[in-house]
Amino acid sequence: MTAFWRDLVVSAIRNMTATLGAVMPSILAMLTLVALGAVLGWLAAALLTRLAVATISISVAGPGASPRPWPAPGSTDRRPRR
Repeated sequence: MTAFWRDLVVSAIRNMTATLGAVMPSILAMLTLVALGAVLGWLAAALLTRLAVATISISVAGPGASPRPWPAPGSTDRRPRR
């Protein structure tokens, strides 16, 4: 009776390793694509944020102008900077 259970457990473990051997490459490929998508999404967000900030500062200040023509907060000088 003991040999029967031992053979049953060993065959179940062999079947499990065969199943994992067939499934693991697909899982690793999926995880690689998810990680690559996350990195590319982060890069796209960073580039678009920089582009949006640059576009807003150019449209508010005008091309070639200082991005902030008014005095700094707490400054006693109330004249615009040039």
